[in-house]
Amino acid sequence: MSPELCLLACGCIRPDPCWTMADHVHAGHHELIVLLRGRMRVTFSDQTVEAGAGDLLFYRAGRRHHERSDPADPVETRFLAFTAPVADAWTWTTVADRDGRVRELVSWLYQESTAQDMAAAAVRTPFAAAILAECVRLVAAVEPPLLATVHGLMERDLAQPLALADLAAAVGLSPFHFLRRYRSLAGCTPMAVLRQRRVEAARHLVATTDLPLAEIARRVGLAGAPHLTRLFRQILGTTPGGIRRSLYRRHPGACQE
Repeated sequence: MSPELCLLACGCIRPDPCWTMADHVHAGHHELIVLLRGRMRVTFSDQTVEAGAGDLLFYRAGRRHHERSDPADPVETRFLAFTAPVADAWTWTTVADRDGRVRELVSWLYQESTAQDMAAAAVRTPFAAAILAECVRLVAAVEPPLLATVHGLMERDLAQPLALADLAAAVGLSPFHFLRRYRSLAGCTPMAVLRQRRVEAARHLVATTDLPLAEIARRVGLAGAPHLTRLFRQILGTTPGGIRRSLYRRHPGACQE
């Protein structure tokens, strides 16, 4: 994919309750929007899409659209402007970044896009190629409706307490029947997946910001820094501090976005 991919720009939109982009068209390139937090609405000629943290939006070249942040939950995004034959045939508009891989990759790419050294320039296209490859995988791995609904609720409300009864109610089932149905589809419990998603979201914040651990825990719905550290050890086999030290050794200043 890389030899045919041309990365034109990588940028960001910071949280702003008044942010909006009037109707416009990208005539010669596609655009991929990665939502890190908040919510936004995109209006096309044939549909309106509401997207939140963890969602990806694809604007095909030539498709007119109008973007607006949710004033009550301002959106923060990273975006890629690019040309690539693999994307020329894409017909999808939005997909969930279920494993958080695109969010992590695009955060690294954004950091490298602001650097001026040759080493940074050399990794930009591979990062972009990995992002597009992950988009292909995500679109191909369409979830059953029950899982898509539950996982979408998890992504939108990671910072809020979510009980089994809340997830069951979202799909109109009793907790007992929901748990049995979910296990049959996913092979594990919904609460195990919720913990995993919270840890992945926290790992992204640990790696890409210098936020205190207590604030990171709050943002992903965990009880506090000790709980966060305990889950990191259980699920990732390391600690938040270990991730930051390793990251700093490889790329000094990488946590300072």
